[in-house]
Amino acid sequence: MTPRRAIVAGLGVLCMFAGVLWATWPKTSANDEAAIQVSLEAVADAARRGRVDEIMGLVSRDFRAGGLDKRRLRLLLVRSRASGRPGDWEVHLSPLRFLPADPKKPGLRAVATRISVFETLGGETLWGGDDTIFLVRRETRRHLWWFPVEQWRIVGVPALPPLPGSID
Repeated sequence: MTPRRAIVAGLGVLCMFAGVLWATWPKTSANDEAAIQVSLEAVADAARRGRVDEIMGLVSRDFRAGGLDKRRLRLLLVRSRASGRPGDWEVHLSPLRFLPADPKKPGLRAVATRISVFETLGGETLWGGDDTIFLVRRETRRHLWWFPVEQWRIVGVPALPPLPGSID
């Protein structure tokens, strides 16, 4: 192989590596409120499909809602999903209302919304329906074990309505 061909081949490999790196580089949102909207919509979408693991991926490790922590919430969601009939319910998330941010806690936001779960055929509300305040926090996770990605996760729900299957 001539030196010129070796240089061209090396540049080609370098360009391919740069393209793969650029394609897998995590994209960040410039607007916090838009990123929070995406996270909460992802939770609602995962709930529609009955994907407890996807829901829990958007819940912070130190989640608190009344007497619930992340482990207990996961257990209740799994029980609720197992006891329900698949495919006959829908999740609705009303437009988000962002409460004023606390300047002392820059990565924490309070968001008010109305979330409800109802039967698609009968329209009966199975859970929720009242205004609910979610506390969300900007957290960092790793993408492809290396690239840091910021994601808004649910830290708490001060007045969570009792979940189906809970003893409240």
